[in-house]
Amino acid sequence: MQFSDVPRSGLEPGKFMDRLPPGQGVVPFCEFFALLDFKGYSGFLSYEAPNPAAWARPAEEVAREALVAARARLPR
Repeated sequence: MQFSDVPRSGLEPGKFMDRLPPGQGVVPFCEFFALLDFKGYSGFLSYEAPNPAAWARPAEEVAREALVAARARLPR
């Protein structure tokens, strides 16, 4: 399952390269991940957030930021 956050400005038609790490937008990730856990989902999770600002940064830094952000929102 792929995930990314959506800017607080909301979705704009035709604009899809503005995605963010969990917690930087409006998606309620704590509740979302808790629901996946409740439903027994045990598949893969993949942070995929097309964003030119992220592409301009070192990939390791962007990946680490997303991992920390996602883990902070997983059920305990």
